[in-house]
Amino acid sequence: MDQIGEPESTPTLEQIREQFEAWRQGRKKRSAIPEELWQSAVNLRQDHSISKVPSTLGLNHAVLKHRVGAYGINHSASKKLGNCLFGLFWYFRFALSLGLLCWVFSQI
Repeated sequence: MDQIGEPESTPTLEQIREQFEAWRQGRKKRSAIPEELWQSAVNLRQDHSISKVPSTLGLNHAVLKHRVGAYGINHSASKKLGNCLFGLFWYFRFALSLGLLCWVFSQI
């Protein structure tokens, strides 16, 4: 029975891998990967690591990473936050050290 109004489930990594295999079996030599398959690979990046997707699908890691950036998907927000917090940690550590150093010299 057909359910109306239910959202379509997103394809799994295994389903997309099968689509890539089917395309590879029927393609002409050196033909470009269809945009729909690239979009599916990029969408998988939301649920899988940037290394798992290309290795499973037989894609070039650098090309997939570039396409993830080209589609405007930002998966590095937590990395940026981590870098910011790391920078703040070192800034305050330096400021604390400098303050402690000033205090020591003021006691002499």
